[in-house]
Amino acid sequence: MILKTTNGGANWISQNSGTTNDLFEVYFPAPDTGYAVGWLGTIVKTTDGGQNWDTLTSGNYTSVQLFVFYRCQYRLCGGWFRITEHRIDNENDRWRANWTQQTNGSYKQLSGVHFPAVDTGYAVGNTGTILKTVDGGNVWSPQTSGTTSLLRSVQFIDTDTGYTVGASGKILKTINGGQTWTSQISGTFNTLFSVYFIDAQNGIIVGDNGTILQTTNGGGNWIPQTNGTGNLLLYVHFIGNTGFAVGESGTILKTMLSVDLPELSQTTFSLYPNPTSNGFTLQSDQKLMSNAVLYIYSREGKQIQEEHFSSESPYTDISNLENGLYLVELRWENGSIRQRLIVNR
Repeated sequence: MILKTTNGGANWISQNSGTTNDLFEVYFPAPDTGYAVGWLGTIVKTTDGGQNWDTLTSGNYTSVQLFVFYRCQYRLCGGWFRITEHRIDNENDRWRANWTQQTNGSYKQLSGVHFPAVDTGYAVGNTGTILKTVDGGNVWSPQTSGTTSLLRSVQFIDTDTGYTVGASGKILKTINGGQTWTSQISGTFNTLFSVYFIDAQNGIIVGDNGTILQTTNGGGNWIPQTNGTGNLLLYVHFIGNTGFAVGESGTILKTMLSVDLPELSQTTFSLYPNPTSNGFTLQSDQKLMSNAVLYIYSREGKQIQEEHFSSESPYTDISNLENGLYLVELRWENGSIRQRLIVNR
């Protein structure tokens, strides 16, 4: 099943995926182009915002459980007992997909994967397995996790700081690129299935029996959240400070995290044109100081552009960016503001 919303989750419309196999993950690298993956090597693709889905051949007849994109250049799928690389080349406005199995040095179940940079990635799985690659997935090296628990999900804020969660309420954190992992107190023995940080301090974990944990201090404390469901929650994702958690029996939850950022209504902050192809102009009702800095992040939260900004030179060139959705953040001495940007050529 694939559901789509166009009003922030108030209503969800079922789409015809063209398959009856279970689907585990979905990702859209561009507003209309998306992929979903699942059981028996199922991979489906849409180029019209989900109105139609076509089946791709993966060559993997067990399971494709994970699907992670990095700027339309490198993609990685992790399934049961394998890691599979997926490269897509844009040639004459046509997409060509080839799927090849990679050797990971481990034949354990792999349940989570994240690439904080194009060449640096982490995969986690059964019996405390943590694997790391620094060459885009060609070679995977085991790390010492200090646990035998099944690890379900992993996310890195940058190439050094990351979190992984799993069975029996296990939470691990590293601040040195996985050289060492430190256990954090979750306060639960429920299995934790998914972790997501919107910045270095604010994160959410979801899991079994409706478990939702929140931290506002980088995992120093994890506080249980009331959500009104006891259903298993499998996945959590945020766009800005707006988050969605999904789980069994069609459960969909929505939240708005309060973070230390001014609301856009308090400070007029506009980008135009938006969508754009090669650049945008930023306007603000505040006279920004000369030390203001503009950052651009991918949907995965990776910083991909940084430059000094001033009201006298408000134009930013983004001709190097691929089509897709980005987050623009402007920081100055007394605050910061954010807005989404769509690149479409």
